[in-house]
Amino acid sequence: MRHRLLIICACIALGFAAAQSQLLYRISGNGLEKPSYLFGTHHLAPLSILDSIPYIYKALDETDAVTGEIEMAGISQIEMANRIMPYMLAPADSTLCQVLPDSVYSRANASFQSITNMRLELFEGLCPMAIQTMAAMAMVKEDFSGNEGQLDSYLQDEGAKRGKEIMGFETLEEQASLLYRSASIREQADALVKFLDNPDKEAYNARELNSRYMARDIEGVYALSRQESDDPEFWKRLLTDRNNNWLSKMPRMMDTRSVLFVVGALHLAGNEGLIEGLRKMGYTVTSLDDRQNCTAE
Repeated sequence: MRHRLLIICACIALGFAAAQSQLLYRISGNGLEKPSYLFGTHHLAPLSILDSIPYIYKALDETDAVTGEIEMAGISQIEMANRIMPYMLAPADSTLCQVLPDSVYSRANASFQSITNMRLELFEGLCPMAIQTMAAMAMVKEDFSGNEGQLDSYLQDEGAKRGKEIMGFETLEEQASLLYRSASIREQADALVKFLDNPDKEAYNARELNSRYMARDIEGVYALSRQESDDPEFWKRLLTDRNNNWLSKMPRMMDTRSVLFVVGALHLAGNEGLIEGLRKMGYTVTSLDDRQNCTAE
């Protein structure tokens, strides 16, 4: 479903070779004086996964800049929440209890409580997509309990400590608009009810997504996400259009500096993904996850 894809992107290829089941890649060739790197994240995965990717810190040391989906280094959680909150709010005349019949609201509330241990009425002012994101994140966190940080922000912070330039492909506001304003309140409410009516299926998909990512299986993450998509236009806006936008910016970024790009793993895979896009532009993109490749140039 289209809204689950947003959660995968906010939180995370068919036909790829097995060697592509990796998370870190070197970008070289096509006139680059120094290589750049591309790393795929799961926005809620534990930092400990970096221990299995020995080249990541060398890549961080070698590069001049770190670029994420958004610039996060130096932005406090409070500032981030304040900037996102206006996009998460529902119109005063379209809160969840106003757009759902009482019987449906009651059913949704019971399911939401079973997932989060909180009542829906506590979040009445939020748009349905924000509420669905909370429920989905609660499912994902069951596998990642005790996580000590967030991969995207951690790598940006580590880059900043090393004096690297920190950049973002999008602004925080642009991403929040995509997450919470891409569909009408009615469409969001319908998607939320469908999500809460199938908690076992959603929990299974969340666990499966976690498992595939921790196995460094980006084509598996892509395949599961593609399978759950029932809206080609939404998929295009969420992935294809954003990937194409980022691909248009990457050559200019890499031409004057070496960059570690850190984005959701879902953006790497598939024919419309960053890996294939860079290769079509003439770059050589090589996996660096395997220990035997760690010193390859």
